[in-house]
Amino acid sequence: MKKLALLLWLTLIFSCGGVSTSEKSQKVRISYSIDTVVIDSKEDFLFLKHDLSTFGISKDKRFLFNIDELGSRLEVIDLDSLILKEKIPFEREGPNGVGPEHIANFQVLDNGNFCFFNIHKITVFSPDLKKVSSHYFYPEVFENDTLPYGSEIDLMRGRINGTGSRFAGLNFIFFENEILGIALVDLEKNELKLIPTDKLDYLKELIYTTVYENGSKIHQIEGNYVDFFEDKLLLTTTAKNEVLIYDLEKDSLKSKSFHSKFTADIKKGNFKAETNSDLASRKRELEVYYGRLIFDESNGVFWRYSRESKSSNSNSPDFEYVLTAFDKDLNQVHEEKLEVDWTHVPLIKFIKDGMLYTYLNIEDELAFLRLKPTLNEN
Repeated sequence: MKKLALLLWLTLIFSCGGVSTSEKSQKVRISYSIDTVVIDSKEDFLFLKHDLSTFGISKDKRFLFNIDELGSRLEVIDLDSLILKEKIPFEREGPNGVGPEHIANFQVLDNGNFCFFNIHKITVFSPDLKKVSSHYFYPEVFENDTLPYGSEIDLMRGRINGTGSRFAGLNFIFFENEILGIALVDLEKNELKLIPTDKLDYLKELIYTTVYENGSKIHQIEGNYVDFFEDKLLLTTTAKNEVLIYDLEKDSLKSKSFHSKFTADIKKGNFKAETNSDLASRKRELEVYYGRLIFDESNGVFWRYSRESKSSNSNSPDFEYVLTAFDKDLNQVHEEKLEVDWTHVPLIKFIKDGMLYTYLNIEDELAFLRLKPTLNEN
């Protein structure tokens, strides 16, 4: 397989005209094109073990930075030319070390600084990988609010705002699988603000727990997405057609629910009846899955993928994929069932030049499926 960036599929153009229900009253038309490109890795191997779960994008969307945790290198990919530009080694130990722990999360700030997350610490580095600051998330280090006894802050799924001044993530009790609310941390003052909520209690009902003979347990849980947008904090999950909106200026939390005419609005949890964990995992995948809300600056809207299988047979799923648009105020504008035969989990990794990029692994090559939607109002 050639390692040059390839256009694998002929561009498909669709025009869909339906009227949105429980949305804006006017008619909406969506056209979209689809292609797939492969990154030219220059006969080298890219780290794809974790399906591009620890990566970041530069503010101008020119470069993608992927963490090679095993090789302790930062893979720099030019998204304009679709080639591997370089691999930059980073230190594990010493004054500029990221630490020996598992890198659970990674982010690129607006000024180009890199943020490495482990289970209890965020370390910020300059673009030349010199340490700028370290932020510890132990209960005793915070001013203002105090973490409830036995609870933690989820750094794996948390986010820092573009300026690097604030962090947000869930506050939860790990061993009880209980989400207490949202933790907001002022990284400059080391102040913690807790935002309690019971609006995520439904997630506890969707946990599948496997107990082994030695007493150890493994929990299968739903994903969640935390994002800063302007003066708001947005929290969504893979299990429900809803967004929690925290107003950073007004200190207020509200929820906004949506309705889909193509999928269920909440995961039913039928997989929990299975005694076999592998079968339960496969049946979980058949139920509705909501991806992350990603803002498209070129079109001024949020986009989100979702999917659900119309077949209950885990050996022969029949997935329907849906693309939904929301305006800046998170009003549902339109949803459209896509005429595709995909099998991958529908998760937008990032948006560049109005195209929604979804990660693919094609014969151990890094690839992206790109969908470019156009939203037109008649």
